[in-house]
Amino acid sequence: MTYFLPHYGHIPLHRLWTFATLQDELTLSEHAHILDCDECRFALRSCLYADNFGAVLVELKREAS
Repeated sequence: MTYFLPHYGHIPLHRLWTFATLQDELTLSEHAHILDCDECRFALRSCLYADNFGAVLVELKREAS
């Protein structure tokens, strides 16, 4: 998983979190990226099911190892 590598081209995790918690919207290009990127889809899914942002980080780190 390359999500934690800097500047890989993924949507920033905080953007996915604010979208999943209904605090903000994603742009059309971000929506398109999610459709093409398995890792961003996984991160978004983690955000949707997690109780807090820390739980998302734990899930992504678990998946990366």
